Amino acid sequence: IEAWAYYYMGQPDQARAAAVQAIALDNNYAPAHAYYSFILNDAQNWDQGFREAQAALQLDPTLLEAHLAMGYSNESVGSYDGAIKRYLDALAINPNVISVYRRIALNYRALKDYEQAILYFSKANQIDPNNIQPYLDLSRTFIQIDELGTAEQYLLSALELEPANPNIHGRLGALYFKRKNYESAEPELRLAVEGGQYQAAATQIVTVDPMPLDARSV
Repeated sequence: IEAWAYYYMGQPDQARAAAVQAIALDNNYAPAHAYYSFILNDAQNWDQGFREAQAALQLDPTLLEAHLAMGYSNESVGSYDGAIKRYLDALAINPNVISVYRRIALNYRALKDYEQAILYFSKANQIDPNNIQPYLDLSRTFIQIDELGTAEQYLLSALELEPANPNIHGRLGALYFKRKNYESAEPELRLAVEGGQYQAAATQIVTVDPMPLDARSV
């Protein structure tokens, strides 16, 4: 669990050390091998990552994380069809995990099968309509197939849920710019990079903090 926590905190060295320690304490503990597989694949150590996913599956074929690890191992090397199969196996264990639907959809999108991508992003959205990520995923997918009006609607739905989120304002501004709606694009992009006050509803004004300048916000 410590390895998993470090992994999601973006501290790969600590995550790796914790996973190795867990395996050393009990080499037959399937979750440790599954978590270690994710860490190895992110470090582009794909062969060992695949072996760790295999070990997790052999130790406990009913473990959701083992199937996720095997799916991620396939995805990491561009085997998107193989990844989808493994993620579907994970859904058979637990059909209510949003992140698994998203991974399936992302792999379909990588295969340019946009119809299936939209289907699985929509399923993720149906499980939790208050989670903004599927709205953002759907918007990006519709942008890729040049259905910009539909993409805008999904971004506006996300903005209703999180009106102070600068990332959504930035995406909306970029979409307006793409649609040559420059008058609407400028204030949205300004909110994303400089922050400011945003009239979210007739009686609701929120403060938007500017995005940090990093690889995701450039």
